[in-house]
Amino acid sequence: MSAGRRLLEPVYIINGTKRLEKLDDIRVTYSGLLGLAVSMGGMIAGLAFTIIVTRQLSPEEFGVWAIIGSMLSYSVISESIISYWTTRQVARGKPVAKTSVISSSFFAGGSIPIYLLSIYLFTTNVQPTFFDSLLLGAILIPITFIQGALGAVNMGHKPHALSVGMAVHQALKIPMGFALVFSLGLGLDGALLTVFVAQIGHLFIQLRYALPLLRVSISISYLRGWIRQSWLPLYNRTPGVLHDLDILLYTMITGSVLGPAYFAAAFVIAKVVGRAGAASQAIYPKLLAKGTQEHITENLALLMYFALPLLTLTILFSYHIMFLLNPEYAVAWMVGIILALITFMRTIYGFTRQVLAGLDDVDVEENPSLSALLHSKLFRLATIENIYHMVYLGILALFLYMFLGQPDIQLVWVWSLVSLAVTTPYLLYHVILTRRHTNFRTPYRRIFRYMGGVAGMVVVFLVTNDTIVVFDESIYVYLPRLLLEVAICCTTYLGITYAIDRKTRRLIKLIFSEMASWTR
Repeated sequence: MSAGRRLLEPVYIINGTKRLEKLDDIRVTYSGLLGLAVSMGGMIAGLAFTIIVTRQLSPEEFGVWAIIGSMLSYSVISESIISYWTTRQVARGKPVAKTSVISSSFFAGGSIPIYLLSIYLFTTNVQPTFFDSLLLGAILIPITFIQGALGAVNMGHKPHALSVGMAVHQALKIPMGFALVFSLGLGLDGALLTVFVAQIGHLFIQLRYALPLLRVSISISYLRGWIRQSWLPLYNRTPGVLHDLDILLYTMITGSVLGPAYFAAAFVIAKVVGRAGAASQAIYPKLLAKGTQEHITENLALLMYFALPLLTLTILFSYHIMFLLNPEYAVAWMVGIILALITFMRTIYGFTRQVLAGLDDVDVEENPSLSALLHSKLFRLATIENIYHMVYLGILALFLYMFLGQPDIQLVWVWSLVSLAVTTPYLLYHVILTRRHTNFRTPYRRIFRYMGGVAGMVVVFLVTNDTIVVFDESIYVYLPRLLLEVAICCTTYLGITYAIDRKTRRLIKLIFSEMASWTR
C-alpha cells in the first residue's frame, strides 16, 4: 500500500455521460465509528459462532480448521494484484471497478491448483485424516477473489461498506453454524459451508455499494498496467503469507494439530483487540484523497480510545473466554494474553503503515517507473515487513526444534513468546519511521485520560468479578454472568472517560446523532 495525491476533479464515464465524484468527502470519523460498531457486533456474532465450533469440534478438527485458513491465505495471494491497485485508483477517480471484478474472477481459477497442491503436501507429510474437508475448503477461493475486488472498490469510495458487509457476514454465521454444525452435526464440513454462505451474503452487500461504479466499460489497458506492476502488490502481500505459514510450520515440525488448536483458540482473544483497527479503516483512502495531518491525529485518538480498553478487557477476561470456548482450552489462557499484546502492537503499526502508504504519491501518474516504485514507501514498507516475518519464522523453527518432544501447550507458549519478542522492535521501528515522515500531533493528553478510564475499569473488575462470575461448564449458567461483568467494566470505562474528556463527550454525542439519523 502507499499513497498519492488525488486528481482534483475525478471523472467517471457512466452510460455515456460525465459525472463528477466527490471522493474527498470520505468521512473518516463516521466510517471509523460505523466500522467499529459493526466490528464489535461482528465480534459478538463471531464469538457465538466460534463457541459453536469449539464446543462441537474435537481439538484435532479445530486444529485442521486453523490449518485450512492458513492454506487459503497463501492460495489467494494473486488476489492482491487486482485489489491493491483498485483501491488506490478508485480513490483517485479512475473508472476501474468493472475491470477489477471481471479480472479477479479469472485469477481465481489459477489459484485453485495452488490450494490443491498444498493439500497434497500437507496430507502426505502430516495429516491424511481430514482430506475431504481440506478439499471442501477450495469452494472459498473463487468467492474470496470476487469479494476482495468488490471490497477494494468500496474501500476507495465508501469504506463503511466493508463494515456493513462484515455485519451481514457475521450475522449469517450464527444461524447457519447452529443449523449445520450444531443441529446436523456436520462438524468441520459444516463450519466450512457456514463460512461459504456467510461470504455470499457479504459479497452481495459489497456488490450493492459498488454497483454505481460498475457501470463502466472494461479497460484492458488498466489490466495490463496491473499485471505489469503485479510484482509490487505480490511483494506487499508476501508478509501476510509468511505470517500464516507459522501454523503450517508448527504442524510440519511437530506432526501435531493440537498446537494450532490451542493457538487458534487463544487467538480468539487476540482478535478482540484487533477489532479496534476498524476505527482507522478510512484513514488510508482519506489520505489518498488529500487528507490532512489533523485527520491522522484525530484517527489515532479514536483508535486508542477503543484499543486500550479492549486490550485491558482481553487481559482481565482471558481465562474466562478460554473457558467459555471450551474448558479444554483454558490451559492456554496466558497464551491468549500474550497474543492480545501482540495484536495491540500490530494494530498500532497497521495504523502507521496505512498513514505512510496513504501519504506516498508515487503512482499519481499512471505507469510509474520501476525505479520510482523501488524508491517508494510502498516497496520499503513491504521490505521491512518481509524481513520481520522471515526473522520470525526462522527463530520460531529454531525454538520448535530445540523444544521438540515437549507437550503441545508448552510449545505453544514458546511460539507466542517468540512472536512477542520479534514484534516489539518491529513496532518501535514503525513508530520511529512514522514520526520521521509525518508531523502530526500525538494526542498524549487524551491517551492518558483513556488510561485513567482503563484504571477505573480494572479496579471495578477486581472488586466485582469473584461475586458475579461463576465458572460452570454449562454455557447457559456461565455466559449471562460473564456478559454482565463485561458490561459493568465497559460502562465504567465509558463513564469515566465521558466525565474527564471533552472530546469523548463530543464523540458520544456524535454516535447518538448518527444513530438518530439512521432512524429518520
